[in-house]
Amino acid sequence: MNIKKHWIMLAIALTVLCTVSCGDDNDEGGTTNNPVVASDPEGTITVNLTNGYNDDRDRIGNEIQIYGGDVWMYNFAMSSSNNFVLVRGNGNPSIITVGKKKGLSDIREVPATGAGWSDEVAVIPGYGYVCKATGGWTSEKGPCIVRIYVVDYIESITGGIIGAIIKYQQWNPEE
Repeated sequence: MNIKKHWIMLAIALTVLCTVSCGDDNDEGGTTNNPVVASDPEGTITVNLTNGYNDDRDRIGNEIQIYGGDVWMYNFAMSSSNNFVLVRGNGNPSIITVGKKKGLSDIREVPATGAGWSDEVAVIPGYGYVCKATGGWTSEKGPCIVRIYVVDYIESITGGIIGAIIKYQQWNPEE
């Protein structure tokens, strides 16, 4: 009878221990296998952007054209060294990394003009970016702004990076 009592106590202790240890410690509501991702705002475009622009900005991969109204503003693409590059364009285009984000709708502000803006930045999954053109057409209608979120890299069957899955949206942060 004494051994049976010890087995029952051990079973109760293990049940309590397992119940207490099975909680989710993720404060943001997601788990490692199912992270919380911000929902996409209306007008989001998802594309597979292949890399391939070389250092001379010659067209080898694909590129995305951005228009302000009916005026072509600039193109952005992914270089063979896995950077976003601004290719050609009116309106003095520039791009900046805005850090780790949960999704496109998590990009809510346009950083101040100054340090960090460039015509080329590294493509990093889970990071957000803002592109803007501030001259030409934009002098009358305001800046032409695009927010970009990198979902993940696209890899070849041999393991090399051949592009990225991105989401982007032409955006007016004032609205």
